[in-house]
Amino acid sequence: MALFESLIPVEWATGVIEAERIPFWAGTVLLLIVSVVTLYLVFRFHHRIRMISDTPTSKIRSAAQGYVELEGEGLLLKGDNRRSPLSGLPCLWYKYKIEKRVVTTDSRGHRQTRWKTIDSGKSESLFLVKDDTGECVIDPEGAEVTPNSSQTWYSVHAGWHGPIPKSGVISFGSKDYRLSESRIDIGADLYLLGRFGSVGGVHDLPNAREELRQILVEWKQDPKKLLQRFDANGDGKIDEQEWGGATKAAKKEVIEMRAEMARQPMTHIIGKPENSRRPFVISTIDQQAMVKRFGYYVGGSVSAFLASGSVVTWLVTVRLGL
Repeated sequence: MALFESLIPVEWATGVIEAERIPFWAGTVLLLIVSVVTLYLVFRFHHRIRMISDTPTSKIRSAAQGYVELEGEGLLLKGDNRRSPLSGLPCLWYKYKIEKRVVTTDSRGHRQTRWKTIDSGKSESLFLVKDDTGECVIDPEGAEVTPNSSQTWYSVHAGWHGPIPKSGVISFGSKDYRLSESRIDIGADLYLLGRFGSVGGVHDLPNAREELRQILVEWKQDPKKLLQRFDANGDGKIDEQEWGGATKAAKKEVIEMRAEMARQPMTHIIGKPENSRRPFVISTIDQQAMVKRFGYYVGGSVSAFLASGSVVTWLVTVRLGL
């Protein structure tokens, strides 16, 4: 703190002491909020690093039900001819924004330009990841997505008809619309971290005991049909021996039904975890690169926290004469 104070001009300290009360404390509170937010980001980014580093990469065929890490090639579902809305390029996932240039004049006659968003959106349609053992459906809703293609360009229209300019950015001129688009291209290498589950086949079989109970309840609700099937001696009622025969028949139906369901194809799905502390990541950069990137984020957040915290401490100390 002493080193920090030695770098501050004396005039600044005088300005802090003489500053009006409301603007001074409003600015100090704002800096304090920045300090708290950056401290939160330090823990958040470090948590991302731990989750990515500590979760082992699984193969789709042998992945356990629950939170997993997958890697593979991104593909469209059969029959899906998806294209991004602005460039019209084939893709697995997209996010876009259309902004309009708004020019205003202030009280002094100065022209000010800002961009107003008039349309935006992103894809939430399913697509696939494939490794050397199988395929898994990706439900991208709620995911933190890192695309592999991003462009921004300008147009005289709110829509774009034709290929994206090779330069990626066109000079303003009279073009009043700014269009931005990010995509995951077909065939991109994907890194995924999320909740893995399987439906169909042996993973989707109901409880055998419950199924048996349901069948017997249904049969009891139709006494006439029950008698026709199992009243062997024709006395108009089901005795204990005949009920045993009915139970045996119901068990046979359960076994046949479960065998048929087990033969159905199994579908694997990865999506957003129920636990909000576990991130759902769809990325086109690999695990090592992601860890490195979040490491930079941690370093930047620590620096911002130390800087804003030091300034807040200095402001309060000088103002209150501590």
